[in-house]
Amino acid sequence: MRKTFKLSYPVIGLMMALLWLFPAPVDAAIYKWKDDQGKTHFTDDKSKIPLKYREQLEKFKGVAEPKPEPVEEPVESEKEKEAVAVEPEAGEGNGGGEPPKKKKNVELIAMLKETIQFLEDENRTHQRLLNFVKPDVQNGRYYIVPIRKGVNKKEQFVKKLKGFKHPSLKRAGRFLKNSLFRDRQEKIGGDGYLERILDLKQRLEREIKTKKKIIKRLQSDLDEEDK
Repeated sequence: MRKTFKLSYPVIGLMMALLWLFPAPVDAAIYKWKDDQGKTHFTDDKSKIPLKYREQLEKFKGVAEPKPEPVEEPVESEKEKEAVAVEPEAGEGNGGGEPPKKKKNVELIAMLKETIQFLEDENRTHQRLLNFVKPDVQNGRYYIVPIRKGVNKKEQFVKKLKGFKHPSLKRAGRFLKNSLFRDRQEKIGGDGYLERILDLKQRLEREIKTKKKIIKRLQSDLDEEDK
């Protein structure tokens, strides 16, 4: 039979105090029992208690640690909520009635403006010739020289327009290409000089009218694209 320890009441009190100050783990247990002489015994090993005394066991558990209080989630500030807010889909926020705005074609808009400016500048130059220069042999070179000087610039602009498939720009490109072909044929002097100057004057008048129509169409398309 295994030996057991007999404890006096002061020792028992000290053990109880230690159990209170230093609680055993939650799953640990202390067993209390009395022998035939009425002495109280304590043990943490149930197997050490004689079988005849096990019916009177009193079990003392260590003091369990208090459960941690639930941690409240921090309340988000209004700014934080706005920062993580999902952006509304297109049409939301306005009742869903308005369609999403069309993305602007910056390159097309710039080319429409440039073409309008080119045609307007050329019209001003040609209109001054028609208004202030008499179409005769003596003044013929005042018609032809400006036309010939503008050939290179017009040629470069026609090449620039080839990169665009927009209908109005394609029309402007075709017109300028035909006009460029006629400009290259103009020369000072030679046979039929007066007739050629008069033909040039009439051609400039027709082209001014045509360019005004093209400009009007370009401006309409520009207004539509630039909304």
